[in-house]
Amino acid sequence: MHPAPYTQYAIPADSRAVWSKLFPDSLMTASDFLDRFADRTDPIYLLGDGLLYHKQEFDTPGIRFLDEQYWSPRASRVHLLGWPSALAGKFADPLTLTPAYIRRPEAEEKWQQR
Repeated sequence: MHPAPYTQYAIPADSRAVWSKLFPDSLMTASDFLDRFADRTDPIYLLGDGLLYHKQEFDTPGIRFLDEQYWSPRASRVHLLGWPSALAGKFADPLTLTPAYIRRPEAEEKWQQR
Protein backbone atom coordinates (compact mmCIF):
# COMPACT_ATOMS: atom_id res chain seq x y z
CA MET A 1 0.00 0.00 0.00
CA HIS A 2 1.22 3.48 -0.83
CA PRO A 3 1.07 6.22 1.77
CA ALA A 4 -1.74 8.65 1.11
CA PRO A 5 -1.01 12.32 0.34
CA TYR A 6 -2.33 14.46 3.14
CA THR A 7 -2.79 18.15 3.74
CA GLN A 8 -4.68 19.55 6.73
CA TYR A 9 -6.75 22.73 6.55
CA ALA A 10 -8.79 24.56 9.15
CA ILE A 11 -12.29 25.31 7.95
CA PRO A 12 -13.53 28.55 9.50
CA ALA A 13 -17.10 28.73 10.80
CA ASP A 14 -17.73 31.70 8.49
CA SER A 15 -18.20 30.11 5.06
CA ARG A 16 -16.87 33.26 3.37
CA ALA A 17 -13.54 33.03 5.21
CA VAL A 18 -10.41 31.54 3.68
CA TRP A 19 -9.19 28.12 4.74
CA SER A 20 -5.77 28.02 6.32
CA LYS A 21 -3.21 25.24 6.00
CA LEU A 22 -2.28 23.75 9.38
CA PHE A 23 0.00 20.90 8.30
CA PRO A 24 2.33 20.75 5.28
CA ASP A 25 1.76 18.45 2.32
CA SER A 26 3.15 15.06 3.26
CA LEU A 27 2.94 11.31 2.70
CA MET A 28 1.92 8.91 5.43
CA THR A 29 0.23 5.57 5.73
CA ALA A 30 -3.39 5.35 6.85
CA SER A 31 -2.15 3.96 10.16
CA ASP A 32 0.25 6.89 10.67
CA PHE A 33 -2.52 9.32 9.77
CA LEU A 34 -4.92 7.78 12.29
CA ASP A 35 -2.26 7.74 15.02
CA ARG A 36 -1.55 11.41 14.44
CA PHE A 37 -4.99 12.89 13.73
CA ALA A 38 -7.87 10.64 14.83
CA ASP A 39 -9.39 12.25 17.91
CA ARG A 40 -12.71 10.99 19.19
CA THR A 41 -13.57 14.32 20.84
CA ASP A 42 -12.83 16.47 17.79
CA PRO A 43 -13.50 14.48 14.60
CA ILE A 44 -11.62 15.09 11.39
CA TYR A 45 -13.50 15.06 8.07
CA LEU A 46 -11.97 13.47 4.98
CA LEU A 47 -12.61 13.89 1.28
CA GLY A 48 -10.78 13.08 -1.93
CA ASP A 49 -10.59 10.58 -4.77
CA GLY A 50 -8.33 8.32 -2.71
CA LEU A 51 -11.31 7.38 -0.57
CA LEU A 52 -12.70 5.43 -3.54
CA TYR A 53 -9.92 2.92 -2.87
CA HIS A 54 -8.92 3.45 0.78
CA LYS A 55 -12.03 4.54 2.69
CA GLN A 56 -12.18 1.35 4.76
CA GLU A 57 -8.65 2.03 6.07
CA PHE A 58 -9.86 5.28 7.65
CA ASP A 59 -13.22 4.03 8.93
CA THR A 60 -12.60 4.42 12.66
CA PRO A 61 -13.98 6.51 15.54
CA GLY A 62 -12.89 10.13 15.22
CA ILE A 63 -12.96 10.08 11.42
CA ARG A 64 -15.90 11.28 9.35
CA PHE A 65 -16.32 11.40 5.58
CA LEU A 66 -17.75 14.31 3.65
CA ASP A 67 -20.41 13.36 1.12
CA GLU A 68 -18.95 11.74 -1.99
CA GLN A 69 -20.11 14.65 -4.15
CA TYR A 70 -17.25 16.70 -2.61
CA TRP A 71 -14.47 14.17 -3.17
CA SER A 72 -13.39 15.30 -6.64
CA PRO A 73 -12.30 18.86 -7.42
CA ARG A 74 -14.54 20.80 -9.78
CA ALA A 75 -13.52 23.56 -12.15
CA SER A 76 -16.18 25.83 -10.67
CA ARG A 77 -14.56 25.51 -7.23
CA VAL A 78 -11.09 26.18 -8.62
CA HIS A 79 -12.58 29.32 -10.15
CA LEU A 80 -13.90 30.40 -6.74
CA LEU A 81 -10.47 29.91 -5.19
CA GLY A 82 -8.78 32.04 -7.85
CA TRP A 83 -11.43 34.75 -8.14
CA PRO A 84 -10.16 36.96 -5.26
CA SER A 85 -6.67 37.00 -6.81
CA ALA A 86 -8.10 37.89 -10.22
CA LEU A 87 -10.08 40.75 -8.70
CA ALA A 88 -6.85 42.03 -7.16
CA GLY A 89 -5.12 41.87 -10.56
CA LYS A 90 -2.87 38.96 -9.50
CA PHE A 91 -2.42 36.43 -12.28
CA ALA A 92 -0.06 33.51 -12.80
CA ASP A 93 1.70 32.85 -16.09
CA PRO A 94 0.01 29.63 -17.30
CA LEU A 95 3.20 28.59 -19.12
CA THR A 96 5.15 28.50 -15.85
CA LEU A 97 2.59 26.69 -13.67
CA THR A 98 3.89 23.39 -12.34
CA PRO A 99 1.81 20.82 -10.47
CA ALA A 100 3.01 19.96 -6.96
CA TYR A 101 2.97 16.17 -6.84
CA ILE A 102 3.66 14.51 -3.52
CA ARG A 103 4.56 11.21 -5.16
CA ARG A 104 5.10 9.82 -8.63
CA PRO A 105 2.04 8.54 -10.54
CA GLU A 106 1.20 4.91 -9.80
CA ALA A 107 1.92 3.90 -13.41
CA GLU A 108 5.46 5.29 -13.12
CA GLU A 109 6.03 3.50 -9.81
CA LYS A 110 4.86 0.19 -11.31
CA TRP A 111 7.10 0.72 -14.35
CA GLN A 112 10.14 1.26 -12.11
CA GLN A 113 9.35 -1.89 -10.08
CA ARG A 114 9.72 -4.08 -13.19
